[in-house]
Amino acid sequence: ETEPLWVGQADAYELAAPEDVVEAVVFLVRPGQPTHALVSPAAGAALAGPSIHPRSEWAARSPKATPVNAADLKMAVVHHSVTGNSYSAADVPEILRSIQAYHMDGRGWDDIAYNFAVDRFGRVWEARAGGTTRVVVGGHAYGFNTFNTGVVVLGDYSSTAPTDAAVDAVVELLASVRAPSRGID
Repeated sequence: ETEPLWVGQADAYELAAPEDVVEAVVFLVRPGQPTHALVSPAAGAALAGPSIHPRSEWAARSPKATPVNAADLKMAVVHHSVTGNSYSAADVPEILRSIQAYHMDGRGWDDIAYNFAVDRFGRVWEARAGGTTRVVVGGHAYGFNTFNTGVVVLGDYSSTAPTDAAVDAVVELLASVRAPSRGID
């Protein structure tokens, strides 16, 4: 057990623990929305992670170029799509196709920028082509896309908080995408 730690405006954390620690509960406190996550800090521990809906489920287009992989994963970038928040579960494939069309046709990029998408229901979607077990270089953080993964939470969270299901899914996803535990080459 440790004492509380204030991290200011940090939007990520790294957990270091002795090898004999098999799991830990991390409490994250955000204004008006405390939450917690059960994480496994053991080095190389295999985390199953969330179920990830493949690109075929949202009828993704093929990328314009072969996906590029990075050698290591060092961080994650989480954005929101700034699309509406009242969509239904059935609307998600169409929302993903619209984001992909904007990125490919409007911006001229090779594919949808993000590696993963999370909807307000807590479902995780494979976004960028190249698979979910590799560090696929995305287009989500101009100039900083190598060695990280990009996650977009579908919706506009400028003035409202994401759902607990979405936050929990992002936490579970990011806990599982560590390079050693995902079989990344």
